[in-house]
Amino acid sequence: MTDPRAPIRSGVPEHGRVPKYYAVKTRLESVLDELGEGGLLPTERELAATFEVARETVRQALRELLIQGRVRRKGRGTVVVDALGWRDIADLTLCPADAGRGRPFPDLVLAALLRTGAADDVREIAVAGDTPYDMLCGRRSGAAVVAGVLTGAHDEPALCEAGATHVLATVAELPDVLAGLAGAGTRR
Repeated sequence: MTDPRAPIRSGVPEHGRVPKYYAVKTRLESVLDELGEGGLLPTERELAATFEVARETVRQALRELLIQGRVRRKGRGTVVVDALGWRDIADLTLCPADAGRGRPFPDLVLAALLRTGAADDVREIAVAGDTPYDMLCGRRSGAAVVAGVLTGAHDEPALCEAGATHVLATVAELPDVLAGLAGAGTRR
């Protein structure tokens, strides 16, 4: 297991001590990997005893993992989740709690841009979604490409009315749209 006193993340305070909840969260991530999808974590009380910390410290660590989508509450227990199977293929996953506010506000898009550094300017990013709120989020963020995808419950007129710059039958069409824009000399 990881030594909870070791610097395990960037941004460790100058005094070099890792917050207890963060050390517990890091150790729990190893436990989650061992348990696998659907595995049931020990109770908060058992985890507190194992890690020799207060239950509130365990709760804070579990809240962080819940926000990240790594676990979910099930009845009175906590279950390991990799619901979308994206943990090893996505550079970043966010939920509204990670960014401040959810759609239709631009916070998720802007937080993703800042955290990944994927572009120098918001006008160089693309937002894809299947709801009018996704389109509003993209437009409000300043993204140059706001692609509505017809695989959801909304039709082309609803997506266009909300601000879609492109409407796609499937998100699989997005790379071609972006390649077409790049080929036309538009930097995105």
